[in-house]
Amino acid sequence: MNIEDYLKGRKSDLFPEEPSSDHETRFEKKLNAKFHRKDSFIIRYAVAIAASVFIFLATSIYVYKTSTEGYTGAVKTSEWVEFIEAEQYYSQQTKKAELQLQQTLSAQPKDVASPLLSELDEMETSYKQLKKDLKNNPNDVRLMSAVVQYHQLKLDLINNLIDRFTLYSNTKIKTNEKSNI
Repeated sequence: MNIEDYLKGRKSDLFPEEPSSDHETRFEKKLNAKFHRKDSFIIRYAVAIAASVFIFLATSIYVYKTSTEGYTGAVKTSEWVEFIEAEQYYSQQTKKAELQLQQTLSAQPKDVASPLLSELDEMETSYKQLKKDLKNNPNDVRLMSAVVQYHQLKLDLINNLIDRFTLYSNTKIKTNEKSNI
């Protein structure tokens, strides 16, 4: 007897579990499912890459926009914070001085008060232009300095005018008192 014939005769003993007739269809389904998982894996990574690209583009646009329009976030440079504090302080002081000047000028003739008030209005127009320029160039230290200097000069001018008109009024009162006596 030959080995081949012997194995064929004992096939059921040697290979007790023979695949069923639908074995090939099940095997093909498993192969297709494996390839399908590979496709979903690729799709998942493609979506992740697309999301990353979108986030990168959105961040780039935000950075470009804030750099061209000025940074308005919560954290500002120390120069900007100092500028804001100085402007607020001088702005408040200037407003107080303007009210005091208006009270002082109310006692003066209109031909004296009118040119001074128009000059102050011209200064205010220059100030608005400075603020507009600063809005267009928020990191320009020269413009920040110019705005603070504007407030300082205006405050000095108003205080000087108040002192002069107060001195003039006091001198006028003393002169009138001497002439009446």
